[in-house]
Amino acid sequence: MSSNQGYSVQAESPPDLHIPPSEKTVSVFLVDSGVRVGAPRELLVIPTYKGAEDIIAPAYSFLVSHPSGKRILFDLGVRKDWQSGFSPSVLQEITNPDFGITAVQSTDVPEFLVQGGIQLDEINQILWSHHHWDHVGDPTLFPTTTDLVVGQGFG
Repeated sequence: MSSNQGYSVQAESPPDLHIPPSEKTVSVFLVDSGVRVGAPRELLVIPTYKGAEDIIAPAYSFLVSHPSGKRILFDLGVRKDWQSGFSPSVLQEITNPDFGITAVQSTDVPEFLVQGGIQLDEINQILWSHHHWDHVGDPTLFPTTTDLVVGQGFG
């Protein structure tokens, strides 16, 4: 394939999820605490091109607000105390020069919310997408009334 040809992939039809119709909607807010995670591109995207071997990606959190007043946080990003808040093996991964934090945030998601006028006791649930250091944040900063929801693979 020449360098100016692209890749073509036929999209599959999405599965029918049997979602019933509803008049209710939610508001979704992006929470960017400023952290960026660097990694070899081949871990996330293929193909890799010369000169673009690395990728720098944000570790976002999302605040989902329902008209009923219920609020859910999807992921917590990176905890502010990452230098002392992880086990030695996770800290070794984070500080690996080929994979880890490339720009450290000055705040974490809970501080960001409070600075924006949202009290932590207003968050009903935290939903972790998966158990990686750049998604779990520090749920201990939330009151015990906040549910932590996880999926399969958490034990």
